[in-house]
Amino acid sequence: MENIIYNNLRIRGCEVDIGTVYESEKNRFGQTVQVPREHRAAKTEFKK
Repeated sequence: MENIIYNNLRIRGCEVDIGTVYESEKNRFGQTVQVPREHRAAKTEFKK
C-alpha cells in the first residue's frame, strides 16, 4: 500500500521523504540488531 501512495505522489510531481527503513538481523554474537537499509532525503513540494 505504501508503494502505491509513494508512486502516486511521485507521478504528481512530489518529492517524498520516506526516511530510514530498518530491518532486523542477527549479528555475529546472535543478538538481534536493527540495520538501516534505505534512506531517501528529499524535500516535499509540488510542481507548479
